[in-house]
Amino acid sequence: MIKCIYIIEGDNTKSVTSELISSKSPEDKDLKAMMFDLTVSMNSFCDKMTTRIDNIETSITKKISDMINKKVDTAIRKLKNEVQKDINKISEKVDDNIITLKDNLKGEIEILRKEVTNATNTITQLPKTTAEMQNRTDTRLNAIIRNLPETRGENIISKVNGLIKDGLILKDVKIKSAERKISRRDNVPGIVLIAFHSSDDDKRKAMEEKLTT
Repeated sequence: MIKCIYIIEGDNTKSVTSELISSKSPEDKDLKAMMFDLTVSMNSFCDKMTTRIDNIETSITKKISDMINKKVDTAIRKLKNEVQKDINKISEKVDDNIITLKDNLKGEIEILRKEVTNATNTITQLPKTTAEMQNRTDTRLNAIIRNLPETRGENIISKVNGLIKDGLILKDVKIKSAERKISRRDNVPGIVLIAFHSSDDDKRKAMEEKLTT
């Protein structure tokens, strides 16, 4: 089997057989030594080239990885900023809505407070109003009797009821109360303030009968 070793000289490539390398001549020995050195150099060069290529590949891979990571980081930061802006806008809207809601609640609370105050005042004044209405009702049922003779120790209610029964001939009409006022003139009996019961008919009957008598 013949082995060939290629020698590069400029742009030309020559092959030398193992037979020449195994030659015993001094020239062949020098050539063999040169070929050996060249082989070692070529192997070293190939190793260096392989290492260099590996380093370049590693460097390129690292650069690509760094570039991708940088772009990813940039995209993430941009997304975070956009999300934060949206969150800030939502927070501002929520704050505005809360402020508006508080203002509305304050207004409604103030209205309710006024209504409660008015209701309390109305309830407080209700007994007084009821009494006034009762007094008005009682006033409508009142009547005055003038020149009714006054006697010592008189029972004014019995006297007035007797007057209505016998004088006006109204057997079914009776008064609820009667009070004689003190007269400011001598020999003139004080007027008598009477109040009929809750029915307006009693007073109406008495007034009509008085006009006809």
